[in-house]
Amino acid sequence: MKDKKRMVKRAVTLVELLVVMALIAIISGALAINYRGSLTKGKRFKTEQLIERIHTAVMLEMASDPKVANDFQDKWKDIVLKSPLVAAKVGTNGEILDAWDRPVKCTLDKGVVTVTSDGYNDPNNQ
Repeated sequence: MKDKKRMVKRAVTLVELLVVMALIAIISGALAINYRGSLTKGKRFKTEQLIERIHTAVMLEMASDPKVANDFQDKWKDIVLKSPLVAAKVGTNGEILDAWDRPVKCTLDKGVVTVTSDGYNDPNNQ
């Protein structure tokens, strides 16, 4: 007679399931933190590019028409919106928004154009 080898089925224990679930949770947490950091870097880069393009568009317009400086605060948004250099997102109040949906500000002081963004300068978005 042949020896019948008995096959023993081994069940997965509750402890093994908990260990696997804990490992999955740790890996998911690490990925989520890395993903959030990548999103922040992307928004910073997008806002940097927006600031540079707004500055370029305004400077080009001022070079072609120096009268723009007379009522700069009223005209800079129109200059930016009609410029093919800038693909800007516009808020409900007509303000130009950065990647964090916060308004971009543009000022002219003694012939120097400065473009800033509260979202870019916020220490929480570093």
